[in-house]
Amino acid sequence: MRIGWAVLLTCLAANVGCGDAHLPFDQGTATGNWQVKFVADGTGSQRTGGGFLGQVGPNITGAFVLAGSCAGNGNVSGSIDRQDVTLSLSQIGQKLSLLGTISQDNKTMSGTYGSAVNSCVTVPETGSWTATQVQAVNGAFSATFLSSQGLGTAHLAGTLTQQPKPNGGTLANLNGPLASSDSPCVVLASGTQLALQGTITGTEVSFQIFDLASSNGPLGNFSGTVSLDGKTITVPDYTFVFPGSTAVCDAGSGTVTLP
Repeated sequence: MRIGWAVLLTCLAANVGCGDAHLPFDQGTATGNWQVKFVADGTGSQRTGGGFLGQVGPNITGAFVLAGSCAGNGNVSGSIDRQDVTLSLSQIGQKLSLLGTISQDNKTMSGTYGSAVNSCVTVPETGSWTATQVQAVNGAFSATFLSSQGLGTAHLAGTLTQQPKPNGGTLANLNGPLASSDSPCVVLASGTQLALQGTITGTEVSFQIFDLASSNGPLGNFSGTVSLDGKTITVPDYTFVFPGSTAVCDAGSGTVTLP
């Protein structure tokens, strides 16, 4: 009896079930923002995209936005059992069935997929898929924008907050206050309330700049790609306009950095 209790206490202390080789952390967690890629067998054609998955117990829901052939939004449903993942991606014109695994750190997924003949896919298709989690973009940021119009370098600062998506979805809102002391186009004048209003899906982000104290349209816009750790946004192009106008005040490229 003493030996039996000793074995039981050892199992409880290790937080495992006797005879069960799996640890509790073997249960994967798919909740988050994912950048996905599909590569077809034979042709090697690729489709990329992103979106949010939500997980409640073993059940997964969400949506992806795909580019390339058969581009568009698609709802995702499925389940996860420890590291094994089964997903179904349904778009208008195609349905992909995904089998795969999630890594122990819950940062990557990979596996195989198949698609039957439908209005978008004219022959049965199989291939491989990968997904990499993109960390949430939250916190104070600093930005450096280099003008291509001869206006030099402008510095912006503010705070970004990414909308939680516990049930998944194609995109999340990404908003926050903004200020600049040296941009000739976006300067925090008395009475203005500058703000960034944007979205994120996968690694793709898009923003507009607004003066919340004004009924005018956006003061500018920019889009870019965020790093997987959510700390750097590379902006290949931005455009600032004159208040109340569509005339371009400045344009160029830049970088947004979070600590």
